[in-house]
Amino acid sequence: MSEYQELATEPNPPSPDADVDEINVLEILIYFGQRKRFILKVTGISILVGIIVSLLIPPKFEGVVKLMPPQRTQSSALSMLSQLGGSVGSLGLAAAGGGLLGNPNDVYIGMAKSRSVEDGLIQQFNLMKWFKSKDMSGARKSLDSETDIVSGKDTLIEITVLDRDPKMAANIANGYVDQLHALTDHLATTEAGQRRLYFEQQVQDADKALIAAEANLQQTQERTGAIAPESQVKATVDAAVNLQQLVAQKEVELQALKAYATPQNIQVQVAQRELDELKSQLARADQSRSSGGDPLNMGLRSMPSTQIEYLNSYREVQSRTLILQSLQSQLEVARLDEAREGAIIQVVETAIPAEHKTSPSRSLIVLGFAVSGGLLACLYLLLRAAMRSNPKFAKSMADMRSAFFRR
Repeated sequence: MSEYQELATEPNPPSPDADVDEINVLEILIYFGQRKRFILKVTGISILVGIIVSLLIPPKFEGVVKLMPPQRTQSSALSMLSQLGGSVGSLGLAAAGGGLLGNPNDVYIGMAKSRSVEDGLIQQFNLMKWFKSKDMSGARKSLDSETDIVSGKDTLIEITVLDRDPKMAANIANGYVDQLHALTDHLATTEAGQRRLYFEQQVQDADKALIAAEANLQQTQERTGAIAPESQVKATVDAAVNLQQLVAQKEVELQALKAYATPQNIQVQVAQRELDELKSQLARADQSRSSGGDPLNMGLRSMPSTQIEYLNSYREVQSRTLILQSLQSQLEVARLDEAREGAIIQVVETAIPAEHKTSPSRSLIVLGFAVSGGLLACLYLLLRAAMRSNPKFAKSMADMRSAFFRR
């Protein structure tokens, strides 16, 4: 007797018109018990299919590498800027400590997922051929699907690569470290090179300005016959020079930051506020001297105009000299930054070939097919029961079947 003949001669199905839900549930269970052979047969077939599918899926092995990204440190150039800028600059840079890079883990995860790193890996391991991809875009998608990069609670970055070959999975995971080293070295050299070029131009301009200021001082001395100022007057001039030098230095610092940071960067904003404060101090000092309120300025009012002209020229030479010295120091630091390597990424655990596969879990696949087969068998029996007990529903199902499968 065929399966369909058995279904045709099966006991009466549970009536959908029963009034008590408990009785309906019991009738359904009894009905399933009477057809247990059919349910077990379908479940057995599903288990067999699940076993075949699980054997056809190729095993995957994982390679895991753990990294500790560099801690937040400011470059040598920014350190020099903070030292030359005095307490105000130091406080500004301290407050902006992590403003340029933000969270180091997020930055390095973003770098590891960048196209530059992925393209380097594809070329290093010939992944287009390995993934059987027609172009670089397809190879990148395959690499993305097999790679997981996360930051754990221990602040370490974990790079996990899945592949059918355990050695290849470990090699690709370790390759991420090599590509990150190359990218950080390139970025560090590029940023330092931009600063070096900027400071070279600033040194040239400051040197020309100093030569012009010295020539003007010499011409003023020859024309007026003025001599070096007294110690009290010199102190007044030096105080003004120092304040002007701080303003000029802060302007240089701000321009250097803008060379590789946006105006929204916290370091740029802090430097801008510090520059505005220094300019306000200089404006108040100039206003105080012009009104005679500065005690050190008392000796200037009794001087002849020729001597005052000489003092202005002298102050310009002193200011230009200090600015040039500051720029030369920053230029040397930028050259050192350009010559040194990028940030050091420390490898906590290198990836090694896995001894056991990570996926697939064949037991879970077989269990899923078994459960799905049993549920489908029960659903099939319920639909047949509904069609036998409800002619209208049976007609609707027949109409739907004919609508979908008619030629």
